[in-house]
Amino acid sequence: MIISASRRTDIPALYGDWFFNRLEEGYVLVRNPMRFHQVSKISLTPEAVDFIAFWSKNPAPLIPRIAALDAYDYGFHFTLTGYGRSIEPGVPDADTLVGTFRTLAERIGPERMIWRYDPILLHRDWPETRHRLQFARLAEALAGSTHRCIISFLDTYPSGAARMKQAGITTVPQEMMASLSPYLVETAARCGMTVEACAEPQDLSRFGVMPGHCIDAALTGILSGGKDRHQRPHCGCQPSVDIGAYHSCAHRCVYCYANHGEHRLTENLRLHRKESPMLIGELAPEDVVTLR
Repeated sequence: MIISASRRTDIPALYGDWFFNRLEEGYVLVRNPMRFHQVSKISLTPEAVDFIAFWSKNPAPLIPRIAALDAYDYGFHFTLTGYGRSIEPGVPDADTLVGTFRTLAERIGPERMIWRYDPILLHRDWPETRHRLQFARLAEALAGSTHRCIISFLDTYPSGAARMKQAGITTVPQEMMASLSPYLVETAARCGMTVEACAEPQDLSRFGVMPGHCIDAALTGILSGGKDRHQRPHCGCQPSVDIGAYHSCAHRCVYCYANHGEHRLTENLRLHRKESPMLIGELAPEDVVTLR
């Protein structure tokens, strides 16, 4: 079983104490996002877990305790764009994150580190020219600390459309994808990296950007497993079990699809207990728990 920790929230940055408590107790409870009272009990023992895929914008809090993961195979998807506080309010500055990335790569090896430059968006402060400069600066700074870069172009979701419109954020037109993509590939190659696209409906292979498989054999070492049917249509990831919860990421990125409103986020942050078997709240009498 592959554990995803997590596409729904930033467990390494925000919920490290809870996560290590779960490893110590050997299991976690996860609510079905579509059926509130349907709860899965998932084993987190080394015998049950084949791989842990961490997704984070700031895994620095995990680094001092990384030895606690020695019994597991794992790797990191590290999102680093450097958009700044106006777009990513809770995320540290790019220079700080570059330092974190390099430190983590030194501890666990570059083959376990994937750099995500995503989502690529348009904003008055972020035209194509700035993306080119930023990507080159970051690629050069991360050279030797990773061999893979995964990109995606911004998708809009009904839950965040008004928020992005108010912030002046728009999607990238196809002509910009066509002009930017070859530059990213060439720049990354000079820094010892390949570039792949995450769940991107546009075919970018003619520009050198191949469809990415964020959780794949190159990362996990697992040669089979099929396609994750719970992800977007163009996602090529192997199946994984997500142990996170929506509406719980305090980074408050303007483009985020996983937070649907400040009120719900604030309430979920209040309900979090690091001793609880589930990330948000507690088990209720009417919950039905199924061993997964």
